[in-house]
Amino acid sequence: MSSYEETVRFNLEQIEDGELIAKIHSGELTEQACAVARKILLSRGVEITPATVTRQESKLVPLHDRVLKVLTGCYRGEENLSVAFWTVGGYMLVLLLPMLPFALLLPNWGGAMFLMLGSVASIFHTVCVWRCAKNAESYAVGQIAKLYTAFQSVVPLILIFSALWAIIEFAIR
Repeated sequence: MSSYEETVRFNLEQIEDGELIAKIHSGELTEQACAVARKILLSRGVEITPATVTRQESKLVPLHDRVLKVLTGCYRGEENLSVAFWTVGGYMLVLLLPMLPFALLLPNWGGAMFLMLGSVASIFHTVCVWRCAKNAESYAVGQIAKLYTAFQSVVPLILIFSALWAIIEFAIR
């Protein structure tokens, strides 16, 4: 059993049967967490057949709910490392690209806001990759991801310094 499954098992064992069944029905658990929850319920003598469990994911779920589910799963460290690295990075890029014209048209204030949002996005991405590094395909890939986050943690400092420098330079003029 992996450390992820042990952590999930420990957290889910604290939940009562009815609430655990509701979590399975709601679709808020990942596939691995769902399997662990079923094992816990079976060990307690509660049997769930596949016919009684209908996952909400089979229905059409709004895009913002799916994005929020992925982002919260990555922040909690429940998703796969590749999802945390590529998907969260892509979301952050999509979030920042509309700000780019303002950064180019208003180099001081627009650029400062772009750099500040970029630093927040970079911090969020770094935290997600660090927390999901334990869910990598191999131990070595997880360690490389942690090394990446160590270097990546310097980027927000540079961005914040650049944003403050732009604001100070604008105030001096």
